Amino acid sequence: MKYTGKGFRIFGTVLILLSLLIWPVQGGGAEAADKPLFKVGYMPIFPSAPEFIKAAKGWYGKEMNVRVKEFRFSSGPPIVQAFAAGQLDIAYFGMGPSIVSVAKGIKAKVLTSIVTEQVAVIGRNQFAKDYKANPGKSAFHKFAKENGRNMKIATFPPGSTPHVMLLMWLDQLGLNPKREVDVVPMGSAQVRQAVLAQRVDATMILEPIITIIRRSGIPYSPVIEGKKILPGQPGSVLFVRQELINKYPRRIEKLVELNLRAIRMLKENHGEAAKILSKKIGSKVISAKMAKDVLASPFMNWTANPHKIVNGTIAYNKFQVKMGRFKKPLAMNKLFDFTFYDKVVAKHPDLKKY
Repeated sequence: MKYTGKGFRIFGTVLILLSLLIWPVQGGGAEAADKPLFKVGYMPIFPSAPEFIKAAKGWYGKEMNVRVKEFRFSSGPPIVQAFAAGQLDIAYFGMGPSIVSVAKGIKAKVLTSIVTEQVAVIGRNQFAKDYKANPGKSAFHKFAKENGRNMKIATFPPGSTPHVMLLMWLDQLGLNPKREVDVVPMGSAQVRQAVLAQRVDATMILEPIITIIRRSGIPYSPVIEGKKILPGQPGSVLFVRQELINKYPRRIEKLVELNLRAIRMLKENHGEAAKILSKKIGSKVISAKMAKDVLASPFMNWTANPHKIVNGTIAYNKFQVKMGRFKKPLAMNKLFDFTFYDKVVAKHPDLKKY
């Protein structure tokens, strides 16, 4: 078949018209046309709950038009290592690992908060009673005298939020964590197992482990809440690689919106959220019924607003400097990007309260 010059001109005109019709549907070219893979890291604990909800509801694919590969970790520091190796794009973990990541030169930002004041110390009943009667180092010395050894306190590995909060508490009490207390770092499942088997005397930990311990019947009870150690303590956050922020700004804005909607469910629809969390963490670890109870826990202070955790983050980071983790405090503009949260609540004022 032969094509004349006129035929080519008509054919070209049709292609141009078709491209003009298709362009608005794509919503901005390459970002909307492709379906990129986002690699997501999380821990099987309640502060990672927004991730569980997004995945279970199919929001990543339906609303962000992305594929997701999830990676499960036992604590925050291994997520930092995975981020540094380029194996992750998004993480749901604590402020401690977020600060460590940025300080190590990883180009990523905290886009939203998830939960605040999330940790607590749970200890043997007698120690809890002694500490409440006389909050200070004397309760530790009494324990050591009566048992012939220092207290063993389990928590997450160095660099994690529970570990930093434990050291902050001991520092406030004037206790040397290397000589007067035995700090035993381990992963979340190992902490739960160690306490339930009563192999440690206390733990600085978070939900759902707090509720699991309290419901188990073992002779352990709350010693001190994290908010009494650091008011406004930053907890879990949404942490995103800068490369994704630059390349897919609309998708990242939608990710932040979905975070707020997930927190809305966590605050207002405990029944549905509990089923999702139980399935993700493991029904043998926590039933849907117990998960529902955990959602009502005083340690589940859900909030997405990143502005609310800046002051707590500054205090937290100053303590990290004090204990020699860093030479100087991290500039908050290197850690936070408020742009997407502010855009989302401006477009959806009903989500601002979450």
